[in-house]
Order: sequence, then C-alpha cells, then structure tokens
Amino acid sequence: MNFFLVEGYKDAAIQFQKESGTDISKQDLESMEPRIQVRQLILQGKIDEAIEKVTQLDENLQENNKDIMFELKLQKLIELIKENKIQEAIEYAQKALLPMATENVQYLEQLEKVMSLLAYSEVEKAPASELVQNSQRINISSDINYELLKNTNSQEKESKLPALIKLLVWSQQRLAEKLSFPQILDVSTGKFGFVSKNQKNEKKNKL
Repeated sequence: MNFFLVEGYKDAAIQFQKESGTDISKQDLESMEPRIQVRQLILQGKIDEAIEKVTQLDENLQENNKDIMFELKLQKLIELIKENKIQEAIEYAQKALLPMATENVQYLEQLEKVMSLLAYSEVEKAPASELVQNSQRINISSDINYELLKNTNSQEKESKLPALIKLLVWSQQRLAEKLSFPQILDVSTGKFGFVSKNQKNEKKNKL
C-alpha cells in the first residue's frame, strides 16, 4: 500500500484496499489527486501546464528547489526538439535555461547534452537518445512527485519498496552461504531459481 500511495497510483491503492482490507485515510487519497494530475501532464509532454500546476501547488518551489525547476524546463526543451521546433528550442534554451546554467556547472553539462540532440536529424539515433525516450518523462514525473509529497500532510513520505528489495537481496545472499534454496533471480519478473556456484562467486566478488 505504501508504494501505491507514495507513487500516486490511486486506482491501484483503492483496488489493493478492497482486496487486502488495508485502511486508507481520506486525506491520503485526496492528497494524491494533484500529484496524479502533474504526473499525467508530464507523461503527456505538456510541460508548460505541468510547471503551472506545480507552481500553483507550491508557490515557493521555484526558489526553494531550483534543481526541480531546471529539470522541468530542460524537459520542455527536450519536448520542443522532439517536435522538431528547432528555432523555438534554441530561443527557449537561451531565455529559460542558459541564465540558470551559467551559474551551475552541472546544469550547463545537462543543457549541453540536450542541445547535442540538435546535431541529429533523427534524435533517436543520437548518443543521448535516452533523453527522448518515454522513460525520461517517467523519471521526471517521479522526481516531481516526491518533491510535492514533501509538502503534503500524508504520513507516507517515501516508498519502502526499494529498501525492502535491497533487504531481500541481502538476506538471500547471506542465507545462500549456508544452504541451497530457490531464490528470486529477477525482481522485476518474480522469477525463481537455484543459483549456481559460479553465480555465487560472481556475487561475492561484487560485494
């Protein structure tokens, strides 16, 4: 349940509540709505609308978290490049991003990476092509979601799932030193299986 609430998956949270009998406060459900709206706007590439919505939810975000605002504006630039609006992209970069980038080396590096897409007629074939993939929008929406979550009264501030997965992997490795048992080989698919001696040695070498 924690994962659904933190990530803003309202429908999944409600369904899980019905099936598991887990309680969800009305406040937690209501606090998800604005974050869901922002996520949807970003996933649709409507960055201007997302920025406007974020500013409405947190008027001080632009001053208090410049990283997030730069990230959003950089995504706006990416969307312009994807739409082949080259001149508009250049003008936007100069006006909205360059002033911020000149004061921050990391910002400048990120901006240069995005601008490198302009050298390719097919951005999907550029070295930085990952920037135009849908996963980029997902990453941005997740970052914004966590930032907005900090300003809500929800008790769930951070997803516990990543930490639980790390604990699971660590526990398996420790237990595997003493006995052989079917382990989760792939967390994303839930695939089980026995680990060979070679695989065990490889894991030990990585630790």
